[in-house]
Order: sequence, then structure tokens, then C-alpha cells
Amino acid sequence: MSCFRHCTSGKRKRYIDQKYDLDLSFITPTIIASGCPVFGAESCFRNPAHQMESFLNERFSCNYFVFNLCSEENRWYRGLFGDRVFHYPHPDHYAPPIELVVQFVQKAAWILDQPNHPAIVVHCKAGKGRSGLMICCLLLYLAHVNGVSLTVEDALGLFAKERGRRVKFPSQIRVITLYQKLLKAQVNSLEPVKPALTSKCVRKLTVYSLLNHYLTVKVLCSKGVFDCKTALKLARYSVFAEENCDFRTTLRTFDVQSNHPKEIELEIFGEVLVEIYAKKEMCARIQFFVGEEAVVFKKSDFDAPKSIVGLRME
Repeated sequence: MSCFRHCTSGKRKRYIDQKYDLDLSFITPTIIASGCPVFGAESCFRNPAHQMESFLNERFSCNYFVFNLCSEENRWYRGLFGDRVFHYPHPDHYAPPIELVVQFVQKAAWILDQPNHPAIVVHCKAGKGRSGLMICCLLLYLAHVNGVSLTVEDALGLFAKERGRRVKFPSQIRVITLYQKLLKAQVNSLEPVKPALTSKCVRKLTVYSLLNHYLTVKVLCSKGVFDCKTALKLARYSVFAEENCDFRTTLRTFDVQSNHPKEIELEIFGEVLVEIYAKKEMCARIQFFVGEEAVVFKKSDFDAPKSIVGLRME
């Protein structure tokens, strides 16, 4: 079975000794990035849940906590790791809302600062993109409060070196960069300030493409107070502002012709997710936080673009 697990983990560094062979890596002595623990037939390809639990219990004498970043229903579990599990869910290959990052970092940093020096295990499905983003932000925070100089590139490089794979999606790296800006902006506080909730009125939308075809553009905006339940609903693209007055979302859809400006009336605010479809196939997506900068993006700013080479919202 180990050969199947090694094929699944690919270039990710594994922990291997005489007893265990697991898809997990020590980023620091007390911060671990891991693939998701699984049960049943899937354990032929990923970390068997009880083997992973046994390793952590032996290594840390149950003095550890697990952070599950998965929003997929089949990646949740009960009764494992002594129920010392926290959930900060967001979709695979996407970036989390910045408030979810702030909440994760504050909880993880508080745990690491306890007198008994517990460890934390951060996992998503593969322990790469979502886990890498959160761990990099945690490393930036720990360096900041301890007066150590650490750049976004340093944090990304450390994670890539110890895990064997990089955080690659531009939207995820954009969140790490935003988080570093929040740290630099904080004044006389150990808690990072939150970004100012600005909005922008968009009256013209242009999608640039190598092909001249008709596209569907979905724009989801969200802002407000987050908790696990809210994060799960947002991960499934629900519009639920009426359920929680402290949280607001809007979802708009536009039909556009590529390379031709489309006159629209749209307010964008907070966290923005733009998905671009050609017929029913997604050909590009991008996430960003509405700030002072112009909303103009080139091909390298998109996550896994196909024929899309640019976006302008003005």
C-alpha cells in the first residue's frame, strides 16, 4: 500500500521511520503540515487516520491540536485526536477570507504559546495549498511578535523547503501578502488590524481572452463576522445575508463578449471571487480584497487560467 501513498503524495516530503510512513512534514519542531487523515479504502492512498493519531500521540504525548481546513463533508471526522480539532474550512484550490486567516493565526499562536508547549498539525486534503497559506501567515505573525524579520518570500520558501511543494495559486499568495500588510499596519497590539472595508462601484467590465467568444462572469462579494458555520456556507456559494445581519454577500452574473467592454452597475466590496465560464466550463478565476488599487488583472494574476489573459473592472 505504501507505494500507492507515495504516488499520491508525489514530491511532498513524508515522515518515515521504522514504524510510520505518513504524508506529513515538520515545518518547525511544533508546526506540522499534513495530508488529510482518512478511513476505509481511501487509506490505501492517504494517511490512515488511526496511524496518524498513533504517531502524534507517541510523538507529543497527546500534547497537540489539529486544525482541519477542509470544507468537503467527507473530510470531517469525530472522535479522532482526542477531539482536539479546530475547523477553519474553505474550498480546495481557493483562498480563504482574510478574517478566517486572522482567526486561525490567533488561535494557533495562542496554543503554541502555552506553558506546556503543544504542537499543532495543520491539514487540508494534501497539506499543500490551504495548509501552506495558513502556516505561512502563522510564521509571519510569530516572526513579527518576536521582532524577527521575515518576508512573504521567506515564509513561502521555508514552507516549500520543508514540505517539498509550494503554495502556487496567485490568489492564495495574494492573501499572504495582504496579511503581511496588516501586520505592518498594527499599532501597539499583538492582534493584527483588519483591513478597512472599502467598496467600489463598477460600471464597466472587460474580460480579455485569446478567443473571441461569449462568456459568463460570476462575481461573489462577501464581508462581515465569520464563524465556522458561515465559512462552510460561503464555501458552497450560498447567499445568506438574511440569516446573519453581521455578514453580507451578493452574487451577480453577467453575460459578456470577450475583449468588449460591458456596461454594468455593480458594487464590489470586501472579499471578491470572480469566476469566468465559457459555456459550462470554468476558464479562469480570481480572488482579491477590495482596496484602493485599480481592479485590473493580467493572466499571471489568475488561478489556473485557460484562454483568459486579463480582467478590468472600472
